[in-house]
Amino acid sequence: MTDCSDSLVQTWRAHKCFSDFLERGILQFELLDTSCEIAPRFLGVDPSQSSEQAYGPLVVIANYVFDSLPNDAFLIEGGQIFERLQTTAAACQDSGKTLPMDLSRLKFSYRDVEITSDHYPDPAWNGILDLYRRRLPAATVLFPSQVLTILHAISKFTNGTMLVLALRQRIRGRRWPLAVSGRNNARIHATNCFSQMVNFDADRQVLRSHGRRGASAG
Repeated sequence: MTDCSDSLVQTWRAHKCFSDFLERGILQFELLDTSCEIAPRFLGVDPSQSSEQAYGPLVVIANYVFDSLPNDAFLIEGGQIFERLQTTAAACQDSGKTLPMDLSRLKFSYRDVEITSDHYPDPAWNGILDLYRRRLPAATVLFPSQVLTILHAISKFTNGTMLVLALRQRIRGRRWPLAVSGRNNARIHATNCFSQMVNFDADRQVLRSHGRRGASAG
């Protein structure tokens, strides 16, 4: 079990309901920082063993993970595609305040920069962007670059078989659920809690391009 909060991971380790699983050696807790490299120890892999000995199939349950990871955003307009760069500015707070910033008070500004056909190192990613450019006359689309990066990193510690379970949000009335209206797609749920839409269409297409099966479900 993983989380980005070290205090929560420590709470799990001390919780009585998990003690039996810990004593039997079938459960471990680790801090997951998706911006850092995934080490073999993270998945209980012994680095001294060969990949044939150490690696096996893996099931990943991503509960409230993908919608909190960074996305890239692109504007499609007139047959061209631009990367949408966002700048976030915080309102001034009193120096004595220790409470977290209220995310609803953040200010956003945007700058659109035209991209080339080799924007990403992975040709499959570029191919998906080009597909969107050709099929969508005008839209803002999200590209789950961090989701794809973390899944690729984890897949290195498998025997080639990995099942990823994640929930997607259905958006009624849209032919392309990856297309978002407006500029800021983040939804503020509390003072310091937000989520974003996830482009599962891109995830599925990348899997297929690398010879794997991908499907998304609501």
